[in-house]
Formats: sequence, C-alpha cells, structure tokens
Amino acid sequence: MPRFNSRVLALGLISLFVACKGAGSEQNDEFGSGLDLTTPYVNEADIASINEAFSLHDNAPWGFKHVGIDFFPAKSLKPFRTSCAGKVDRVELWQNGEKWQVNIIISCNAEFILLYSFEPFTQDEKTGQDQLAQILIKEGATVEQNEKIGNLIVTTNGGHVHFSLKQNNEFICPKAYFTEAAYQSIMDIIHKKHPDWEMCY
Repeated sequence: MPRFNSRVLALGLISLFVACKGAGSEQNDEFGSGLDLTTPYVNEADIASINEAFSLHDNAPWGFKHVGIDFFPAKSLKPFRTSCAGKVDRVELWQNGEKWQVNIIISCNAEFILLYSFEPFTQDEKTGQDQLAQILIKEGATVEQNEKIGNLIVTTNGGHVHFSLKQNNEFICPKAYFTEAAYQSIMDIIHKKHPDWEMCY
C-alpha cells in the first residue's frame, strides 16, 4: 500500500508539473494584451496637434475613414521612435498621389505590426529623398523599443507622421495596446485642440 501511495503521489506531481508548464506557455503566448506600446514621438512637447485619429468609418469628428493617428510636430526635424521592439520589414520612399513620403513597417511579433509614414507633405522628390536620408533604421534590422527611427522634415503645416497598428493584417484601434502613460500623453495632445475627441471611432 505505501508503494501504491508513493506512485500516486509521483504521478500527481508529474501531472501538476505538466499542467503548470502548459499554463505558463499559454500565458506567454498571449502577447497581444501586453504589447505595451510607447508613444511614437520622443517628446510630447514636440507635437503641436493630432488632427486625425483612428476611425473605420466616416462618422468621426474629422469626417472620413482614417486607420491611424497623425502626429503634427510644431517644427521640422523632430525625432520619432519605435513603439515596440521588433524587426524592420520595410523602409521605402513612396509617392502617394503627388506627395512624397517614407513608409516604415516594423513587426513587433507574428501577430502585430506597426506602420509609420513620415509625410513632409511635399511634391518635391528631392525633399522626399532628404526625408529618406533622415531615417536611421535599416530594412532587415532588429530594433529595440524606443529606438530612434529618425526626424520628420516639415515643409508646410501639413507635415506629419502617420502611425498605425495592424493585428493579423487588419487595422485596429491602438488604444488598448499603449501603456497607460503613452495613452494619456496622446490624449493630452488630442485634447489641446479637440477636448471632446476620443482616440478611436
């Protein structure tokens, strides 16, 4: 009988170990709720306004679908940074209609990607090339969270950085994925000019 009890105890301990190990693995896989994005800007004081935030429809204060947040610096050459650690999948100069911009894609993990568009709001290709030269991170590189991406060239009042979050290749509201401090900082900027706005609609 004692041998039987010892065996049961041993089997019980093994089962408990396997169960605990499995539970830990599942918890580690649930990265989405703990993405903990920081602000894409380095200094809150550098950002004059946010004139469009996130909406999947045109029933928003800015009146159109907009799958990201636009950060408008007060002056040119203000720095922006990585909101998550990850891999740089793309850095490209791109002509959006008549305007030039630099698009950057960073994979935080297999589920989430960040998209940055550095938009000087210019039709001049030379300024677009100058904007590309301001980008410090390289395609294919691994980056840490809060690593400097580069500076935005502002040629007019329209110059801004567009910031988007995708989950499984679908644009989503980033609100739940920011740290509390980052969310509050972004909302403080929004409310400087638009006190009744939310981040997402």
